[in-house]
Amino acid sequence: MSKYKVKEAVVYRRLDDELVVVQSDTGAIHFFSPDTESVFDAFSEPLSVEEFIRTYKVPQAKEEAEFLTSFVETLVNQEILEVAPSEATGAKQKSPALAPPYTRPAYLRTSRKNLDQIRISLNTASILG
Repeated sequence: MSKYKVKEAVVYRRLDDELVVVQSDTGAIHFFSPDTESVFDAFSEPLSVEEFIRTYKVPQAKEEAEFLTSFVETLVNQEILEVAPSEATGAKQKSPALAPPYTRPAYLRTSRKNLDQIRISLNTASILG
């Protein structure tokens, strides 16, 4: 059972009605539904998909478990999550009673501009402005 965690180079913040995820190592910017924040919070420490399902009271429907597995794989492929070393242990699991209610996460889009392009645009605007 593999455990995953948010990569060190990834920061995320909720802004208005989106969760903005920035990869400081690549400059990529991703946007998710705001409810996806609980997934990022959970995977801030090494955690398996199965542990997430138990802790966050994910409906036991097989398709939801398959969706979450696919969602985590997408985050790994996007280099947002990484496979935790096998000796890694997560933080003490939240009690299911304390975990926020589960809402299906949603990947909305990836920005067409990365951080470097935004910095250049801002610098150009300040020079011209």
